[in-house]
Amino acid sequence: LQRFMSDEGVINRYIAFPLNSIAVSQVQDDYSVTGSFTGTSFPCTGCGLLNGNSIRYYDETLAGDASIGYKGFPSLINTETFTPGRGYLAYMWEASPLNPKVVNQDITGSIVQGNFTYSASILTFTSSAGGINHDGWNLLGNPYPSSIRWEDLTDLPGGWTTTTNIDPTVFVTEDIPGTGEIFRSYNRSTNVGDIVNGVIAAGQSFWLKANAASPAITVTEAAKSSTTGTFFRKREDVAKHLVVSLSHNGLKDNSFVVLHRNATKAFDAEYDAFKFQATLPEMYGPEFDIALVGEVDQRLVMYAVKDFSTDDEIQLSLRTREPGEFAISFSNLDDFPYSSELFLIDS
Repeated sequence: LQRFMSDEGVINRYIAFPLNSIAVSQVQDDYSVTGSFTGTSFPCTGCGLLNGNSIRYYDETLAGDASIGYKGFPSLINTETFTPGRGYLAYMWEASPLNPKVVNQDITGSIVQGNFTYSASILTFTSSAGGINHDGWNLLGNPYPSSIRWEDLTDLPGGWTTTTNIDPTVFVTEDIPGTGEIFRSYNRSTNVGDIVNGVIAAGQSFWLKANAASPAITVTEAAKSSTTGTFFRKREDVAKHLVVSLSHNGLKDNSFVVLHRNATKAFDAEYDAFKFQATLPEMYGPEFDIALVGEVDQRLVMYAVKDFSTDDEIQLSLRTREPGEFAISFSNLDDFPYSSELFLIDS
């Protein structure tokens, strides 16, 4: 199985392995894998004096702030194998501006087929002092060598047969060379978000948030799809929504105000969603983001209500790593029935 990775500079690739028994050594002829394990690629082009872990996965069970869950892989030796269904991020040491490199990942093994249940070793929920917005984040992987669609259990053809104690919003990380990371989202209950059609690419890792103990997910081959194919659904409706964006240097981060007949002003796990929290520390985190503040000061990417009155206000929360020029914008106004009544208040 081959995966073509275009030359995009020094970035983290969020990857997954849809084959069984793939050792780290299989990818080391395609790109360098560094760390304190036997068989490391260090020294390597672009590494300099650094031999840190270039491949990581996320361990949700580590208590505290969500950013501390990243662990290096492999731990001891390069014969250790990737786990189907687990998401990984791989740092591309060699793709520097002075040494551009196109990566063609070439791996050989048996293809994952049939129904796939994410094991309790990679899908967990741990309550900690970090708070509910920091708990339950899981970096998972598309287990199939095909795109899949994140869809509601009532949708046809019924590709997800079990999703227990899982929030309905999926997140995919977009790493922009030389700029930073942006986290795209899609809510399968409202069909709102900036992941097109909720499609997760082959070989892609993605984030889901568990909300209680014993989370469970089973996906079937019916979830497989093509971005150019037809999606058969029981319901085609996309909830009316407003897109709230923060832009900087050609990059845009989005959050969404969503109207849904069953939503309340309290946090509704089915329609609201926390802004993504599990960012890597230091240089790996997002350069900036914009969130909508919920009733108890949660930072939300999906802010859902039934309707608005003339006195309602939504606080915007902006985070930036460095000072600079940032632009706030609003879109999808034609689809949002309250667009003519919106005012931005600078406090």
